[in-house]
Amino acid sequence: MHTRQNVLPKLTTAFALFVMFTGQLLLSSSVSAQNQLFIVVNSQSQLDLNKQQIRNVFMGSANNLGLEPVNLSTGDLCRTLFNLKVVGLTESRIQSYWAQMRFSGRMKPPKEVDTELEAIAFVSQNRNAIAYVSSVEALPETVKILFVVD
Repeated sequence: MHTRQNVLPKLTTAFALFVMFTGQLLLSSSVSAQNQLFIVVNSQSQLDLNKQQIRNVFMGSANNLGLEPVNLSTGDLCRTLFNLKVVGLTESRIQSYWAQMRFSGRMKPPKEVDTELEAIAFVSQNRNAIAYVSSVEALPETVKILFVVD
C-alpha cells in the first residue's frame, strides 16, 4: 500500500519533469520562430545582393559598395543567428577579426545598436544602411527586405 509520504516525492518528480519538458517545447518553438532572418535596406536602395555579398559587407570586405552595415548588440539572439547563418563564424571569432582590423587601422566594425527597432530606424534614415532583423511585422514603408535567410 502506498503511503502519502511515498506518493508525494513521485508526484513532485513527475511534475518537475512535466515542467521541464513543457519549458523545452516553449523554448524550442520560440527559437525556431526566430530562425528566419531578414536583411533590410532603405526602400530607396537599388541593391541586389546574395548571401556571400551580404557577408562581405558585414565583414568589411565590400567597402566598394559604400554600404553602412548595422549590427545588433553582442549576445542578441538575432545577431548570433546572423553570425552563424550568414557570416559563418562565432561571435568570438568575429570579435577577434575586428580587433585585428582595428589594431592594424585597416577597417572598423559595423555600427552597433541595441534593438531591432533602432536598426530599422537607422536603415530608414540612411539610404546606404543595411541591417538584419528577425521580424518584418513593424517595418515602415521606408525599409524593404533585401534578402531572407532561412
